[in-house]
Amino acid sequence: MLRAPFSDKEHQRLIQLAANWRSLLAFDDGAPKLADALEVFIAAYRQRSPDQERLHDEVVFQAGVYRMGHWALVKHFIPGVTDCLDNFGSVLPKYREAFKRRYEAEGNLSVEAQSQLLKAQYAMIPNRRDPYRHEEMKRRGLVTADGIVPMGVKEALALIEREEAQAETLFTIRWAVV
Repeated sequence: MLRAPFSDKEHQRLIQLAANWRSLLAFDDGAPKLADALEVFIAAYRQRSPDQERLHDEVVFQAGVYRMGHWALVKHFIPGVTDCLDNFGSVLPKYREAFKRRYEAEGNLSVEAQSQLLKAQYAMIPNRRDPYRHEEMKRRGLVTADGIVPMGVKEALALIEREEAQAETLFTIRWAVV
């Protein structure tokens, strides 16, 4: 693509890719920088700028940053995740089947549905930039002792709501006693 003449079809494909990255990438910490880098590259591609190669390298770099940041987040909050992978980084069949039973019982998830599922899972990580919250997550039952998230989003939300309702009830009882 960098050495080939400008193609309107390729240009349109890049524009669609940038839009998809903006809306579908689930790890929101790195997605904006990655999409921004791609959009700058697209503009250079359209203008046939001599900076295309350097800007392409920036897209590749930001993709690596995104991937490593995402992977670091997953490994930190779900430390046993590597136990679910084979030597090549592919999910082991038993875990793939468990995912299908839990999330794809009604059929395969679309790319948009997968993105929403991941975004919801990330949203469940309380203050994910603070590693000290891991103990609180264990106390609340959102992760097991070895760091595995044992439930889906609905179950975790229900647990949080129950805990908050119990705390409110205790507060009301204590207030009534005083």
